[in-house]
Amino acid sequence: MNKLINIFIFISILVLFLSGCAVNLNNPKTTMSKEVLRCLDEDDVEGLKSMFCKKVLTDCPDLDGQIKEAMDFYEGKTISYDTIIASEGLAVDNGKTTREDINPHIKGIKTDSEKEYDIKFYAYIVFSSDPNRVGISEISIKSEDGDEFILGDFYLA
Repeated sequence: MNKLINIFIFISILVLFLSGCAVNLNNPKTTMSKEVLRCLDEDDVEGLKSMFCKKVLTDCPDLDGQIKEAMDFYEGKTISYDTIIASEGLAVDNGKTTREDINPHIKGIKTDSEKEYDIKFYAYIVFSSDPNRVGISEISIKSEDGDEFILGDFYLA
């Protein structure tokens, strides 16, 4: 009987612990990461441009040219990636989210051109004191040989 109670307690604790480990595939880091990859795969300059914050759109010189160069730098179409990890920040004031940022890192991207890349980007999801900062401020694309292409400017946002 004692053994049965211990098993029940163990299973209950295990269920409670694992229930907090669900993966949300519709979170901003995943959806934005997949959209960045889609834009690069399809050479969608306007789509990628629309993901940048207004501050970068107005203050970053030649963002259109940078995006076109990034499309050339990123060869092929994505066939797989290892993982998407991210750091995230949140500021709350009186129960209201005033600032939320994400910094995804898409690791081990493989393309049909037999190239490999890592992509990092920085974005605000919420910035209540300056909505012009909502969106991506910078994208870094690093190739397997160590070359890196940066578009946008983290310090503008």
